[in-house]
Amino acid sequence: MRVLIVNSVCGIGSTGRICTDLYDELVSDGHECCIAYGRGTAPNQYNTYKIGNKVDNYWHVLETRLFDNHGFASRRATKKFVDFIDAYSPDIIHLHNLHGYYLNVKYLFSYLNKKDIKIFWTFHDCWNFSPHSAYIDRVANNELPTRNTYSSERLEYPKSLFISRSRHNYNKKKKIFTVNNNLNIITPSKWLEGLVKSSFFSNNEIITINNGIDLNAFYRDDTTYLKRLLELEDKKILLGVANIWEPRKGLNTFNNIAQGISDEFQVILVGKIPAGVKIHSKIIVLDQVNSTEELRKIYSSAYIFINPTSVDNYPTTNLEASACGVPIITSSVGGTPETIQKGRGIIFQNFDDLLNKISFLGWFNENIEFDSKKIDKEVSFKKYLEVFERR
Repeated sequence: MRVLIVNSVCGIGSTGRICTDLYDELVSDGHECCIAYGRGTAPNQYNTYKIGNKVDNYWHVLETRLFDNHGFASRRATKKFVDFIDAYSPDIIHLHNLHGYYLNVKYLFSYLNKKDIKIFWTFHDCWNFSPHSAYIDRVANNELPTRNTYSSERLEYPKSLFISRSRHNYNKKKKIFTVNNNLNIITPSKWLEGLVKSSFFSNNEIITINNGIDLNAFYRDDTTYLKRLLELEDKKILLGVANIWEPRKGLNTFNNIAQGISDEFQVILVGKIPAGVKIHSKIIVLDQVNSTEELRKIYSSAYIFINPTSVDNYPTTNLEASACGVPIITSSVGGTPETIQKGRGIIFQNFDDLLNKISFLGWFNENIEFDSKKIDKEVSFKKYLEVFERR
């Protein structure tokens, strides 16, 4: 079986690592694989195809910012990519994030809709059926929006500075994506599956396969690492982890936590803080972590891992922290509750409730056996292979 995987990045970020991990699983099972990606670079050990170049990316960003044309630029790059698909002749195409300033979805699906190729599309967010944003919520009558629900939504990723073409883009996506009889959709959470079933993809086959993590990389390790590194003595570490601390990740909540907790605690954030964004003086930021090994030790050093995200699909940071034996306090949005195992984590309802759960850890029960199979990437990828082979 020859499989072509398509994503915005390869080997970096959560979706990029999912693609390379799945590639490894496919190849070890005797299949041929290639990853097509649009931005950054790829690890040398993988068979890859780069869609476009930096000029194409920058032009796509420009069309997005000026004309709200995200997903409909990169024409030249996508035409060349279609020629590559023809030459590679895959048995299965596995799509991931098609947004990300690198691909023209109209050109791609105009080609795919004429071909008898099995297509699996893993949705990591809502962009594929959204008028604009990567994350949306239900509106009146419990329906999904067909245009921006508020004027400033155009400023969310993928940002448009002046123009909103949300209804137009929604109708284009609906027309392009709903005519392919070979399209199967995979979601990482039941929450997202529910949204997809309410969208214009409702007639497609929809399967939920939870994301997994590498349990050889994340496990209970040195619990004193951060205290030694930062000379924190007997502080109880409240940890947050993100790639970039954009607003939806909950940075303001951490600022408020730093203001409201006693001196026995120390807030530490891992990830980049955007330029111009203020953080509380009591927060320590580690904007660069050099390895999975270091990240594992950071997780293991935490007293509590906190994820106050305001919108998310199935956050793997919760899984990583759980695998490192850390209690988790997280928000109730999206598919986030699906990442929590009984006795190992808890949902907070509001900020006062969050502070109470930080102060009193009676909800955590380390004697409850942790079910690693629920978060093991090997289990997840075997489900992918089963789905690929039976369809």
